[in-house]
Amino acid sequence: MHSGFFSLRRDMPMDLRADRPGVGHLEAALADARRIDDVWCRCRDAHLNEGPFLFGKFSGADIMYAPIVGRFRTYDVPLSSPAKAYMNFVCAEPDMREWVAASREEPWTLAT
Repeated sequence: MHSGFFSLRRDMPMDLRADRPGVGHLEAALADARRIDDVWCRCRDAHLNEGPFLFGKFSGADIMYAPIVGRFRTYDVPLSSPAKAYMNFVCAEPDMREWVAASREEPWTLAT
């Protein structure tokens, strides 16, 4: 995960403080997003009765996709209903909320 989806990472850099709907919505980045959406949906379908995370219970996969959740939220990436539900669940998790809140307290900003 951390070295894949190059176009998404290039065109939608991680910035938990920002709201940039529509920015970076280039075809290659959106193709990466569609692939992630598909992966999330297949994982959730296979483990739906085991819990709300990708594989039911919290795992490393959820940790690895947390930065993508942040990007999807920042850039308002179009997602299927199941993928959006997973994203919203992760965004509501206390650790994710703490991470976002801490980012907003940083004194520096990124050049855009």
